[in-house]
Amino acid sequence: MKSESKTDWTVPRPNKNPKTKQPYKRGRNWGIVVYPESLPENWKDIIRQEPIAVSPLHDKDVNPDGEKKKSHYHLVLNYKGNKSFEQIDEIARSLRAPAPQRISSWFCCKVLNKE
Repeated sequence: MKSESKTDWTVPRPNKNPKTKQPYKRGRNWGIVVYPESLPENWKDIIRQEPIAVSPLHDKDVNPDGEKKKSHYHLVLNYKGNKSFEQIDEIARSLRAPAPQRISSWFCCKVLNKE
């Protein structure tokens, strides 16, 4: 039986980088981690129009202490122009995902592994 999430996905999240405690600046490259058990059934339709790359399912990752991580996908969004945190958070919330993170480039996905 699936546990029901108590998160209100309609409420925008504060724009705050967890590392620096400062707001994210607008950027072209954004990363989102999504969990299969949380995704809505139409999640592929939601992202269909976005400039996005979706990783294979990460179901064998382990934390440094050896504990297995929850299965997840990495989504990397790459736009021609800058997008705000709020614009990308709207997509993340529609996918029932944790807050998005700005990444330095299309190929820089290292940040996404730090959940």
